[in-house]
Amino acid sequence: MLKDLIATETVAPEKCAGCGSSIRDRYYLLVADRAWHNQCLRCCKCLHTLEAELSCYSREGNIYCKDDYYRVIVANPLLLIR
Repeated sequence: MLKDLIATETVAPEKCAGCGSSIRDRYYLLVADRAWHNQCLRCCKCLHTLEAELSCYSREGNIYCKDDYYRVIVANPLLLIR
């Protein structure tokens, strides 16, 4: 979800879940209830940036691209039980 920082100017800046620094950009990404700089949102396996992707996947705090999520999580049914 793309968020507009202008709408929330009265509150403290969000901290990026990727790099930990304050987000001062007008727009940022909100994924898995965490804020991200556009360039910081990456797949935890292949490290591909996900800013231009239409979707990404989250499991146990990790962010995945579609290919890695299906390869790592869906292909291993034991990981889905948790």
